Amino acid sequence: MHEYASRVELPGAPDQPWIVKDETRPAGEVRHLRYESKLLGNERDLWIYTPPSHGRNQEPAALLLVFDGRAYIDYVPTPTILDNLSSSARIPPTVAVLIGNPSQAARNAELPPNEAFAGFLAKELIPWIRGRYNVTEDPQLTIAAGSSFGCLAAANAALRHSTVFGKILCQSGAFWWAPDHKFRGAENAITETNWLAKQFRDSPKLPLSFYLDAGVFEVDTTGSGGVILEPTRHFRDVLLAKGYRVTYQQFVGGHDYLSWRNTFAEGLIALLGVTE
Repeated sequence: MHEYASRVELPGAPDQPWIVKDETRPAGEVRHLRYESKLLGNERDLWIYTPPSHGRNQEPAALLLVFDGRAYIDYVPTPTILDNLSSSARIPPTVAVLIGNPSQAARNAELPPNEAFAGFLAKELIPWIRGRYNVTEDPQLTIAAGSSFGCLAAANAALRHSTVFGKILCQSGAFWWAPDHKFRGAENAITETNWLAKQFRDSPKLPLSFYLDAGVFEVDTTGSGGVILEPTRHFRDVLLAKGYRVTYQQFVGGHDYLSWRNTFAEGLIALLGVTE
């Protein structure tokens, strides 16, 4: 039941109110552009969402970076979610930058822990955004977010650049990843998984907060050392043992955007939620 994308919604399925566009609410603007990175030597799509009435004469907006940007436009209606959450005063006004992949090969190289890609985010892209949009410089209002490999990119960027990123939103993170570990096959049980968890274990505690989720169908059936569910639980426990603030939840589903489009909103509320 892993990585199936067909949809069956039973009467007891949880509501997904934040993904429904409400024409009575003001809508933000999405700008699509091509961005060339001098540090990485490649070019990619960016989708930049700005909230309604966003301008220089207002308080700086929170900043959200999301990996696999096209999927978070096509499958997870990120602009609609942000419109609904901000107009309902569940989160502050937020500028979102949805980051595309130059290619599948580039995704496979950049999103797993990669010092050059983390440097690109913190030293090139974020300054570029701040130079053009009225966004926060507060790490506690700056989120790195993604799913699967995107979770590795988000958590690794925060580990290396905690003065830039203070919040991490991870949906079905591929925390099984390690440089010498393969995803499939019981023969790989001999290798160690959870490389990133070890980096957090062995590093000083940083001013970071996490939202993690995983599907109950994302379970290891091969004996390879974990798929999604077990490594996410392990990563959660390592973070809690280090004293990090972690919001964790499981959903009835697999490795697909059908579930992530709902939990994405819940993750934003957990990390940015407005409290009275």
